[in-house]
Amino acid sequence: GYNWNQIVIGTIDPRADKLKVKWKPLPNTLRATEAAWHPTEPKLAFSRYGDGTHNLWLIDTNGENATQLTEFEDGTQIQSLHWSPDGESLILALFRNFKQDIWQFYPGSRRWERLTDSDVDELDPVVQPDGSIWFSSDLGGIYNVYSLHPDTGEVKQQTNVLGSTYAPDV
Repeated sequence: GYNWNQIVIGTIDPRADKLKVKWKPLPNTLRATEAAWHPTEPKLAFSRYGDGTHNLWLIDTNGENATQLTEFEDGTQIQSLHWSPDGESLILALFRNFKQDIWQFYPGSRRWERLTDSDVDELDPVVQPDGSIWFSSDLGGIYNVYSLHPDTGEVKQQTNVLGSTYAPDV
């Protein structure tokens, strides 16, 4: 058999003397690789892997109403999926056509907006409550953390390290 990924949801028992979590697989989420809780609705966005490609899906937190949002067939990879604070869009890193950039996807209209466009890798986007997006990039040859203000497009380098920094969580 195969050991495919699946989303599981844990429920913490507050009555237990020690931390006790009951794990339950979420139906209709086999091959899920990334997941993000909607900020105001009982929904999850997730990417599903199949035939070397990731696609975006939306599902209720009870495992019902799974809806495929994208139909990539070209090896596209989705990484670091996050909802915008208002729940209207998803921010993610998209590897496509030999480039990895930060994108914004609007599930309601299925519209894409490229937020970065460079020859270097941009990955691990995280959305802040003010709507700014922090991410890692190897713009200077070493991965550092940058921030992007979506309204102005202004990008600022936030770290300057000798090693590398990934997956900012501010």
